Amino acid sequence: MPRLWLAGLLVLGSLAARPATATVVKSLTLEEKTKASSLVVFGRVASVEAVWEKPGSSIKTMVTFEVTETLKGKVSAGGKVIVRRSGGRIGAKEHRIEGASTYERGELAVLFLEPVGAEYVEVGVGIGKYEVRTKDGEPYVRFEPSVAELRMSPSGGKISPIQSMTPLKLAEFLDRVRAFSGKKAPSSEPTKYRPLLAAPQHRRVAVRR
Repeated sequence: MPRLWLAGLLVLGSLAARPATATVVKSLTLEEKTKASSLVVFGRVASVEAVWEKPGSSIKTMVTFEVTETLKGKVSAGGKVIVRRSGGRIGAKEHRIEGASTYERGELAVLFLEPVGAEYVEVGVGIGKYEVRTKDGEPYVRFEPSVAELRMSPSGGKISPIQSMTPLKLAEFLDRVRAFSGKKAPSSEPTKYRPLLAAPQHRRVAVRR
């Protein structure tokens, strides 16, 4: 299991000021996240499918992600990677991981990933997905995690939500990640992403029953 994935699930009891359950992860800067990831990709969610780990046991969600640009790693443009996430819904049965990223078919994102066998998982629960949204024709990247971090002080530990990122223009965000990974920008970037950004975004999730 990836080292940061292992840090992902903690039940808050004595550390919390009030009874609560949350997912606690190690907070990382964008640079730290880039360096900790084996694969960083920008692209589109091609499909989302919830499946049983074993019949009647736990549920996992399998995301097929079509790569437009690899910012770190060795997946070719147009290639696909399978991203696994614990939890999901099949019929009336739902397994939830608090704060885990959600995926929708057709949405654009930048993913920070680690390999697990032939599949990938986010570099940390709920912190490996950056959404791409368009406002007034301009694509922006946003990061609004729903997980927390443990901050230690002389008086003890404190659970604090990981802060959202101020939205950045897609081109600026990609440039930052490339700088951290040592990748060069494609020469045709301004026109390369135009058809991708103009494509319709679907909202359908496939499940097995």
